[in-house]
Amino acid sequence: MHLGGFHFFSGILFLACCMALTSFYVYAAYVICVACRKTYVEIKRRFYDFRNYLGTIGGVFSSVDEGGYQAGSVNPSRSFVVLVYAFMGGQGHPIAFEDPPPLFFLNQTFFKQSSLLIIFLISVVYGLQRTEWMGNENTHYKAKEYYVVGQVVFLHRKVMALALHPENILIRPYTVVQEAIYSRGVRYLPEEDGERFVWKNQWFLYLYSRKLVRPKGVGDNTIEPQMVQLLDRYWETMEGMETHGIADPEMKKRYAFGFPVLATYYALYQGHYTGALMNSGKILRKTDFLIGRNYRILHWLDQLEGSWKQSGLLSEIVKTYPNIAAIHQGTTLDVLQDVSLTIVLKGEFSCDHSMIERLHQEYINAMSDDPSKNYFLLYSKKNMRQAKVLYQSSVYGARGGAANYLLSHICGKKMPNEKFNISSPKDGLLTKFYSKKRVEFVFREELKPLLMSSEKQ
Repeated sequence: MHLGGFHFFSGILFLACCMALTSFYVYAAYVICVACRKTYVEIKRRFYDFRNYLGTIGGVFSSVDEGGYQAGSVNPSRSFVVLVYAFMGGQGHPIAFEDPPPLFFLNQTFFKQSSLLIIFLISVVYGLQRTEWMGNENTHYKAKEYYVVGQVVFLHRKVMALALHPENILIRPYTVVQEAIYSRGVRYLPEEDGERFVWKNQWFLYLYSRKLVRPKGVGDNTIEPQMVQLLDRYWETMEGMETHGIADPEMKKRYAFGFPVLATYYALYQGHYTGALMNSGKILRKTDFLIGRNYRILHWLDQLEGSWKQSGLLSEIVKTYPNIAAIHQGTTLDVLQDVSLTIVLKGEFSCDHSMIERLHQEYINAMSDDPSKNYFLLYSKKNMRQAKVLYQSSVYGARGGAANYLLSHICGKKMPNEKFNISSPKDGLLTKFYSKKRVEFVFREELKPLLMSSEKQ
């Protein structure tokens, strides 16, 4: 295991910040629990007092001897009070409330024990990260001293983001530490190395990509500058990964696994560049720089699949991470559908166009019953629900209906039959392409040059 010199101690300082933050959060949670318990005890005490009071005014308790209260005759004029008393669990005699063992806000024993446990657990995670990233096969050891610490911080954010938005105020302190580690660590990476973009994807973009969440407050119908800024970060990261070499073989693998998810998020939300996501497709397909970016994404996805096959990584992805392969196939199909509509809109459509031929082949693969071609089918063996969502969205969505219209109605190409390997006949419309009339209505602007040409003929 290698050591990054002085940077080892710098990394330890960041690790100490992470430990301090975690200890603070754990103790804050303890204080909240104590406050809730005290509140509960006080409410329960008042409930007991009130119930005993009802018993007194209702005449349920009639005499007192040396042994305590004894049940007496009930005053019939106060039967309603007695009824309420009985409903509250009254037993005919007052019940003394017993305070539970006290808990104190200041608890040095809890603080010491929890802090020691946190230090131990974080140190174990840190040690495992050093074992993984500071070996002989790795590179840039000075930078890696920060990366291994950053991985520990990221684990905290990743777990918290399971329940919270990535921008939640509770996650923000860890994000600040993460940004400081990133800023410090990338200084020791060569400018020509794309590893910095792998860090950026994993630490700052993955939490959005994982559940396809957008920045807080972003909707479908309004212009959102923060969403455009996030999309710019996605594009910068994808471009950086693709135009820079990555020396560290393990980092190169992280890039291979992460790029399809980046491309999916960007392709799904790039309509925000037009001002609002809702009904943005027709504007997007007229915007030159977005059209160019779709072609580049398609090129990068093809390059990535080629590198999977060349390096032998495809067999590992297919076996262990079929979701990555399915996401890659779905995004490729989605981008091709957009490109095909752009070709029509620009008046360049031809059934012999390379992109139209490619689109047809992608449909054949996506609807095949051969798992070596249909990665949706492969993924369904591990997670049928998610595979079905991906498959139906890519194949039978609105753009899928438009693509089917172009391939079958306009070009007369034979579309593959639905074999229901992933979807079910019970899914109804989800396993049917949009009808000809509906496609011509929904995509009337994109199809206008084609429809006008048909009318002239």
